Amino acid sequence: MARRVETKQQLIERARRYDALDRASDHGRIGHPGPAGWRKPRTAPPATGHAALLRRLRKLRPDLHAKCMAGELTIGRAGAMAFNKPKSAPTPYTNNDKSITASQEMELWLGPSPRGGSLFSDDEARHRAWFENRARLMELFAHDGRRPQAWWRYEAPIPFPGFSQERSALWEAGLLDKAEKRDLESRWHHEFRRSLAPDFTHLGLRGYEAHIAHLVFHDVPAALAERWAAEAEAA
Repeated sequence: MARRVETKQQLIERARRYDALDRASDHGRIGHPGPAGWRKPRTAPPATGHAALLRRLRKLRPDLHAKCMAGELTIGRAGAMAFNKPKSAPTPYTNNDKSITASQEMELWLGPSPRGGSLFSDDEARHRAWFENRARLMELFAHDGRRPQAWWRYEAPIPFPGFSQERSALWEAGLLDKAEKRDLESRWHHEFRRSLAPDFTHLGLRGYEAHIAHLVFHDVPAALAERWAAEAEAA
């Protein structure tokens, strides 16, 4: 059977779908309106498959990511070009092996594959691999209010709250650096002000319900929302 060849537009649409999965978080169902009655979003696992690969391209190979988004390369082809992923199963990382493969690096970033399991021989090997590669992986992935899964497993002073609540949890625990905190607060404040517009809608909701749903979707900390709401009322 001849292989179906996708058009450039189809490649663009596919890349956009996976890009949305990469960037979006599941905000869950909202409970009683108002900051005091918020139900935090359901925890959502990190992006997997092509969405995870596209995210890795976005962070490590923005040139190839741009070509995927422009329909010039398939995500799989771009991933092969960037990381030379072997077709055979990679050799497990053991306590006597100081190198890690691209797939093992991805596991330290996103966690073990839910289907294939860990690529390390045991937790001790994964733990050692993390600290041997920590400086480089933190520089790559510890920003924008996110931390690698290995950091959450081996270093975090708080439990992992789930992907959709990760940013607010780090903010509330004081675990963001100054620049990261300032950037997130600026973006959150922008979304807060945008949701106050009289004609604002969010996923079919309007008015106050849309305002609350939008803040939950963007994981805005309740303390910040309450402060900004008080400032808006006093203005």
